[in-house]
Amino acid sequence: RNRDYNANDEDLIDLIVYPNPAYETIQIKGLYENRYQVFDINGRQVTEILSSPNLNVNNFVSGTYIIKTSDGRVVRFIKI
Repeated sequence: RNRDYNANDEDLIDLIVYPNPAYETIQIKGLYENRYQVFDINGRQVTEILSSPNLNVNNFVSGTYIIKTSDGRVVRFIKI
């Protein structure tokens, strides 16, 4: 979903993904809701998570992934 910038956007906490790069599991800090989608670098949705700030990436193919939260924020991580 596209969002217009407004003054309240400065109050949004940045998303932090760690470890990055990752081998098995990542943690996402800064989620308001524990709902987000994960996309590969080609824009294909890999998974949607509804209940956890932890994500097991052990079965992901090595590469770059993008996490998009339900409030429109994005962060990138690398799976090794």
